Amino acid sequence: MTRRGKTGYRQLVPLQQVFDWLSLSGQRRWLPRIPAFDVVLEFAADWYFSRPRRLFLAAIPALVTGGLGLFVGSEAVVLSKERLIQEHEQRSEQFRQTGDRQGRELSLRALAALDAENPSHRLRLGLLYESIGRLDAARQQMRLATEMRTSGVAEACLWLARDRLRTGTDSENREEAETLLLEALLISPRDTAVRLELAAFFEMQGEMRLAEHSLAEAAAVNPRQYPGMIQWLLRNQRPGEQIQRAIREAVRALDEELKKTPNDEAARIALSEVYVVDGNFAAGERILKGADSTQELSGAMRGAWSSLRLLQARSLLQQSPLNGDAALPLLAESLAYDPRYAEALELAEVLVSSGLRFPADALEKPLQQLRAQRQEELGNWQTESILCRMELLAGYVPEVPEPTVSARSASALRQRLEYVELLQRCGERQESESEAEQLLSELQAHPEGDRGSRLTAECLLLLQQPREALAVLRREMASVNGRSAETSPVADRQLLARVSLAAFDAALRRMVTESSGERGRRDLIE
Repeated sequence: MTRRGKTGYRQLVPLQQVFDWLSLSGQRRWLPRIPAFDVVLEFAADWYFSRPRRLFLAAIPALVTGGLGLFVGSEAVVLSKERLIQEHEQRSEQFRQTGDRQGRELSLRALAALDAENPSHRLRLGLLYESIGRLDAARQQMRLATEMRTSGVAEACLWLARDRLRTGTDSENREEAETLLLEALLISPRDTAVRLELAAFFEMQGEMRLAEHSLAEAAAVNPRQYPGMIQWLLRNQRPGEQIQRAIREAVRALDEELKKTPNDEAARIALSEVYVVDGNFAAGERILKGADSTQELSGAMRGAWSSLRLLQARSLLQQSPLNGDAALPLLAESLAYDPRYAEALELAEVLVSSGLRFPADALEKPLQQLRAQRQEELGNWQTESILCRMELLAGYVPEVPEPTVSARSASALRQRLEYVELLQRCGERQESESEAEQLLSELQAHPEGDRGSRLTAECLLLLQQPREALAVLRREMASVNGRSAETSPVADRQLLARVSLAAFDAALRRMVTESSGERGRRDLIE
């Protein structure tokens, strides 16, 4: 405040100089910002210059009381907001555990309003909407999250990029997906998930050098990504010297990580995988054995041992198909570490179907684990089906578990298809054929898009109708943006290969029994 002197110009009074020095809106940025002080100082200055000095002295207690009241009130508002955020976080978690989606939606919407600068609430809300099929609402929440431009929005950008690629693969969608991925990388330059997604995107576009560069950067940021990068180099037939250089760099980087943190399981497993990819199984096994053996193996370490034994079995079979007897004990050990390891189970089934047999009691350990899990998880059809398959491998004649799910979801249809296959393998041909025909009629009456086409083809294959299954897959590929077999997903290509081989075998049998000459050659060429 100022006053007029005898000469008529405005002068600063000493008290006003003190106020200006204390004012938190001035240049004293090192002082804490407490808005209540500004109000108190302004009120005190106004009182001082408009009333007699004795009244100002008398008002000091009231000013102090009012200032404290404003300060406490402002702090109470902040604390109340924080308490509300904590309460809604707790409620959201409770609703998630109980499966109350509506309650969780309300809690997340409240959190998004109370804590508007935090993108995680919008992200979780978008994922919730995706889980219940409200894709438009999910996209809206993800876009709102990306607008915050903080380090927590990279996952929202990834979701939107994947969504654009799921919607279609035309140039507009691809360009938007690439823009979103590059934006996510700009926001979180050390996020390996973004770099891996970029590598997959560039590979899909045929930009192999850019894909390789993204994988190399991901490994440079996080050396645990080296095994995936080396496998990519091998898969794409890069020069041997380049692969060996990557292996040497991976061993150096991961070895340094282990020296710093010897208990880092992820680094230990990654280093073992690098040796295994290079074919050095002894070194990979030595690295895994270097972990603390006094403690029970973690899930990740058991998975690493299971994968190591499976790769050893595959290596033996690649050397010679006659190594099946030597591969079976390795597969039994792989399944003992992880009875649910699908790839080991499938390879074991292939070897057994070729006439080989596991050594006596080789599968008792995984069987005991699965039986214990079945007792703990009553009604879990997946556990029961895996146990049934394992008992078949061990030479038992098990009772086939029947799926309890009756809904028309993709998982329920998949369970019913696996049930038909188990019935066939257990020798119950009539019942399996009846179930397969019923499932096929439902699939044909209510098509489920790509998934339904694949399930229909597999069902036809079980019914010994490979030509019809092949026709279904060809129609499905032709209807999805003119997709060819080469650009189809890996699972689709594998199914197409199975169906094609079955159709070829059927044509060969038909030629031998029914036709010959020109007609037979034409059938085989087709």
